[in-house]
Amino acid sequence: MAKREDAAGDPAAQGGEPATAKRAGKPLKDMTPAEREETLLRMRTLGAQLKPMWQDVASEPLPDDFMKLLDKMAPEDGQGGPQ
Repeated sequence: MAKREDAAGDPAAQGGEPATAKRAGKPLKDMTPAEREETLLRMRTLGAQLKPMWQDVASEPLPDDFMKLLDKMAPEDGQGGPQ
C-alpha cells in the first residue's frame, strides 16, 4: 500500500510560505527561472523594508559616553592615527 502524503506538513497547504521556501539556501544558479524570480523578488522586498530601518539607526546620534571615549583616543595633534 502506498504511503499517503498529508498536506498537514506542507506550509503552502496551510496558507504559509509557498513550497519553494523549502529550497532556502539553494544557489541562484541552481534554481529554476521561476524559483530565481521568486527569490529575487523576496530579496528586493526585504531590502526595501530594511533600508528605512537602517537609515533610522544610522542617523541616530552617538551616545555621549562613546563620544567621550573617542575624544580620549584622538591624538593631540588632530592628525589621526595611533598616539
